[in-house]
Amino acid sequence: MGRLWATIRSWWPPRNADDTLSHLGVVAPQDAQDLIEAAATISLDYAATSPHVIAQDLRRLRARGVPIRRVAAKPAVHGVAELHFADGTSVMIRGRHPGDLGRIAVCALQGHLWLEDCEADPHGVTLRLRTPNGRHDVVALWVEHPE
Repeated sequence: MGRLWATIRSWWPPRNADDTLSHLGVVAPQDAQDLIEAAATISLDYAATSPHVIAQDLRRLRARGVPIRRVAAKPAVHGVAELHFADGTSVMIRGRHPGDLGRIAVCALQGHLWLEDCEADPHGVTLRLRTPNGRHDVVALWVEHPE
């Protein structure tokens, strides 16, 4: 009965991650905890670029009415710029169409650029900016807060 029970038990999924990793024969049981800790670290690093975290930060800026002060190009990366807000927050953005970043930069220089809305999905954050000439959608890549 012992062998039969062990065979049947092997068909059931394990109870925790340690069991899962060693059950699948992927790693030795002693290495499982190291992998679990590494995965936790990676997920904490990802949290800063998580679409939902970025969208929540942007919604707070909009709710507080923080104005956009300027748009600065990122010389090292083509097609990417930073929106700088009055409270020191900066948002790295990418245009959806050629010329988007140039148009919003001109509007920011003239003081006519506002954060209207943002929308998060698993693939990223769409940031809707309002200008006197209409709306421009850009992709928010990163939010950096002042120290």
